[in-house]
Amino acid sequence: MHRDRDEAQVYVKEDNILDQLGGVLDGFTLTAEVVEAIVRGLNETHRKAMTAKERAAEGFRAEAKELEAKEDRLFDRFDANEIDRTTYDRQLLRLRDQKAETFEQLRQIDRAEDEKYLVTAERVLELAKNAKSLWEARSPSERRDFLERLVCNPRLEGRTVRYDVRKPFDVILKMAGSEGWRPQRTAMA
Repeated sequence: MHRDRDEAQVYVKEDNILDQLGGVLDGFTLTAEVVEAIVRGLNETHRKAMTAKERAAEGFRAEAKELEAKEDRLFDRFDANEIDRTTYDRQLLRLRDQKAETFEQLRQIDRAEDEKYLVTAERVLELAKNAKSLWEARSPSERRDFLERLVCNPRLEGRTVRYDVRKPFDVILKMAGSEGWRPQRTAMA
């Protein structure tokens, strides 16, 4: 905890500091219904992203197949003596470079960690939903560890503790304090 050097030193009990820092949890008033709505929204966004990813992968697979066909046609032209060896080698190298790049793009799509962000988001939301009860059940040392995940830049101004809220918890606090963010509901036809 930092304090200005010009200020007189003030004694503040650790419990008082922890209680003030724990005040951040008062803003986490996400109900189970709201958490479920957010998770549904995340799942829908994820489904759309997976569909786009699969379309991109299909495009790369089609491109790789077309490059294979071009390589076959190039060999046919070489075999029919329509092009010389130097031209064949140069064109073959170009096609193989293109294929290697296409396969690398396809590998990158396959390596993408699709499910991790959903699991992380659900854990963050569950933490936000249960933050106050988790806080109350902790010992002082566990509360300090818990706070390290939630707040940053704690500073003491006199007897008052100031802090910033870490991401993504700052977003949750803004959402919880605003009526305008609520998930949109589609009208039933």
